[in-house]
Amino acid sequence: MPSPPFSPPESILVHVGLDLVGDGLLKLPFVNGLRLAFPEARITWLAGTGPTVFDGALKAQVEGKIDEVIQTTGLTKSWKRILGHPLRGTAGAGRSWDLVIDTQTSTRPALILWRVPHRLYLSSALSYRLCFERPPAEYHRPAHMTRRLLDLLWLATGKTRTFPMAYDLIPAPGDREEAARLLPNDGTETAPWVALCPGAGGRWKCWPLECFIGLARQLTDRGARPVFLLGPDETEWREPLAKALSPARFPLQEAGWGSLTLSAAVMGQCAAVVCNDAGVGHIAAGSGAPLISLFGPTAPEKFAPCTDKGTILRAQDWGGPEMERIPVEAVVEAVWAALPSPL
Repeated sequence: MPSPPFSPPESILVHVGLDLVGDGLLKLPFVNGLRLAFPEARITWLAGTGPTVFDGALKAQVEGKIDEVIQTTGLTKSWKRILGHPLRGTAGAGRSWDLVIDTQTSTRPALILWRVPHRLYLSSALSYRLCFERPPAEYHRPAHMTRRLLDLLWLATGKTRTFPMAYDLIPAPGDREEAARLLPNDGTETAPWVALCPGAGGRWKCWPLECFIGLARQLTDRGARPVFLLGPDETEWREPLAKALSPARFPLQEAGWGSLTLSAAVMGQCAAVVCNDAGVGHIAAGSGAPLISLFGPTAPEKFAPCTDKGTILRAQDWGGPEMERIPVEAVVEAVWAALPSPL
């Protein structure tokens, strides 16, 4: 690889805003690429809005890639932070970094983070005016969050390489064995498992539950075996689903919920996964299974899961942003098209 136009940084500070599960999964390709580009650097992850999943549910996924996490709240809420060291009162107080990367696009965070002592600085805010390296004049910043982050990394390496958007989740010990127990693919059954994930962080992003029930019935009629993956905040749906469908399977509840990577391993046992725009969709992207993503009020251009096995169905294609506009039959056909060998 050609050398970037500077000596490689020995220390890197990355500032992010919100880091919930979906956000963290969208940022995994960036984390992987950052470590690949700068294998010797000490990387500090600064969560400026609140807790980060990289110190929680996704901690194992970034082991050896992120060396330190600093969590704080309100870092960029007030212009007062621009006075003195912006990280005062945190583990970053009084420190400097060779390279500071601000992943936000707003002016205030960019200017506050600029005040952190550094040798090199990157941010797409203010049309990249604060950066040591700027994209060419014909460059257009992409809509997708992951692509934006990887373009910052492209600048950080001197525009010398590209980085893949896809990622694979690293299973915890025993995940694959437990997933195989819950959804066996041992050759005794020919019907494929299809995972249906009806939840999302906001119910306004959810395809109606009755639509998922209709989908499950049609898939069963065609010879598939649908299963429902419910998160901790969706357990009240188990009873109505069980009443509407017999038999109904809830493998994560059968396992006593388990971990994020167990969810991915269970999806990996499936021939296809159907999700709303939610963190579980990004978990599905890391499972390797074909994914059908349902979008309405949110933009797939920005939030679509990072996978090369994805199909997106947008409510707008049926007249508006409301999720209920997506026809059950369209989702059935998308699932069938995604199966490796349709029945």
